[in-house]
Amino acid sequence: MRGSNVTRKVRGAAGKPVSAPACQLLWAALLTAVAIMLLSAPARAGAAPTGVATDSIGNVYVTDDIGYFDGYAGIESVQKFTSTGAFITKWGSYGLGSGQFTIPSDVTTDAAGNVYVVDEENASVQKFTSDGNYVGQWGSWGSGSGQFKGPSDIATDAAGNVYVVDNLNDRIQKFTSNGTYVTEWGGEGTGDGQFDSPSGIAIDASGGVYVADYLASFASYGSHRIQKFTLDGTYVTQWGSYGTGNGQFGAPVSVATDAAGNVYVADVGNDSIQKFTFDGTYVTRWGSTGSGDGQFDYPSGVATDAVGNVYVADAANHRIQKFTSDGTYVTQWSNNLPEPEPAAGEPVPPPSVPGASVVRPRLSSSRKANTAKHTATFHFSSVQTGARFQCKLTGRRVPKALKRWRLCASPKRYKQLRPGKKVFWVRALLGGKASRPARHAWRIGNAPKRITIPTTARTAIFHARCTLARRCRAKVRIFAGKKTLARGRYSVPAHSNRKVRIPLTKAGRRAMQRKRLAPATLTIVDTRTGKHSAVAVVLRRRGN
Repeated sequence: MRGSNVTRKVRGAAGKPVSAPACQLLWAALLTAVAIMLLSAPARAGAAPTGVATDSIGNVYVTDDIGYFDGYAGIESVQKFTSTGAFITKWGSYGLGSGQFTIPSDVTTDAAGNVYVVDEENASVQKFTSDGNYVGQWGSWGSGSGQFKGPSDIATDAAGNVYVVDNLNDRIQKFTSNGTYVTEWGGEGTGDGQFDSPSGIAIDASGGVYVADYLASFASYGSHRIQKFTLDGTYVTQWGSYGTGNGQFGAPVSVATDAAGNVYVADVGNDSIQKFTFDGTYVTRWGSTGSGDGQFDYPSGVATDAVGNVYVADAANHRIQKFTSDGTYVTQWSNNLPEPEPAAGEPVPPPSVPGASVVRPRLSSSRKANTAKHTATFHFSSVQTGARFQCKLTGRRVPKALKRWRLCASPKRYKQLRPGKKVFWVRALLGGKASRPARHAWRIGNAPKRITIPTTARTAIFHARCTLARRCRAKVRIFAGKKTLARGRYSVPAHSNRKVRIPLTKAGRRAMQRKRLAPATLTIVDTRTGKHSAVAVVLRRRGN
């Protein structure tokens, strides 16, 4: 998805410098391609707009990641438009320096006219003037105060404080306008005030902070909700659940507020915008999957202006759409880019059919993720003939190379994955267009843990922790290969840690009679939400 730095020396496949004539040809081709992209840039509303924001006088700012959907690299920028879509200016490029970006995930403004851009891969926040002059930046990769892991969204309050969604650290961090750390709140979980990969944030005029929280896009488990807090992080209320109905979400990724106190949520799972009051009462919704006026294909960002208009970053349709506060379509601006040329030896896709859309791939074997062996295998297919696929892997402790869209084929295998949350993405390419991505989220446990098996009792014993505000109920299974060694259920009071005994099966008792140690896998399924987790374990028999 990302390109190499153009100042790097040109080398051949063997790592040796290319001969002068060949080098000149390569440089000529490279400079020609760069010139074409730069000359055409002002007309672009974003090859893949990842975020959108407005200022007090109605200007619209768009973060633009060309590699986000189309595999381009090297042009990551912020573009500025009028409220009708007329291009004003742009700034930024791909890189790690001041004023450069790798994955600019969102943008916001403050009352003084400053522009803040959060960069997911650089784990930083950069501050600019309204015309793009660099002011400063803060942040680095990590879990400490003022550090980030995959920051996904950003917002400001009336006093100029900056709030950053620290996605992989499951928290919100608050800073002054110059980057001084103030406070933070959150923590991994699904309880009140906890997050499971928060994605979006907005602040209303009365100081309410709204956070879009979801783990598994297009899946029925995980959080699919909006949580409301005060400016210091005190929990107020929440609403939302998984589904397609009014007030339900498929994957809420962005949230915005207007001057009247209404809350707008961009839902990429249902390709829609939903409007609520400040306390979560449903008002209306609009949008459906497609490329027509008022339709969306992965609405990645939403913003409002001072007069109540709503702007939506329609990422896979490569455009910004503008609506009234009740969802009436007003206008749009965009410029679709052609699909990148295939590399040598890659199949050439058939020409596109006017008006045709690319269907999202079917991820048929996402349960192949093996949490015990730290491996994963995914099978996917398309109903459209000639479609190619691109894959990437995101989440905790994932190498940067795997986070980029790359051409792939089914089955896609990953080995030696490190513990933590992981999300596998796949999308189809056909005729210059990219489909909405399909994804599967799962967790990989840490090194195998030991569960004590008493020799006098026919049970497996372990400690179960409940972090929710209600009693936790779950089904437990311990197995090795095709043999179930233990099976049962447990119920643990809210906010407690209790010892749980699970009965051994006949196979489990025989196994523990033959040997003292037995590697196995422990799976836990929440009986209310259906959320599934697994970890590698070793059963140990007490005594000699």
